Amino acid sequence: MLRPLHKFIQDRHELVLTRWAAKACLLVPENQDPSNAQLRDSLGLFLKSITDGLGRASGILVHEQESAVAREHGNQRQSMSWDIDHVVREYGLFFETIVELAQEE
Repeated sequence: MLRPLHKFIQDRHELVLTRWAAKACLLVPENQDPSNAQLRDSLGLFLKSITDGLGRASGILVHEQESAVAREHGNQRQSMSWDIDHVVREYGLFFETIVELAQEE
């Protein structure tokens, strides 16, 4: 039986974060430490806002307070000297991580 996507992600929250962060480390600019705690800091809140939005099934993925989480995530990445290309690739890695986990089921 297929489960809703938000439940699939919620049930694997820590695993998603661990794998996503490991992949994102490969994107870190050379002048930074890839073990930087900032890399993972906002991922948890961002992941929660995604699953909350998916769970509402209202057609509205992001409410204003969750948009603030996305803004903070973007601001944090900017403070780490990431350009928009890095951030877009990070979101792609999130998608890739979810697909990989689903294929493992």
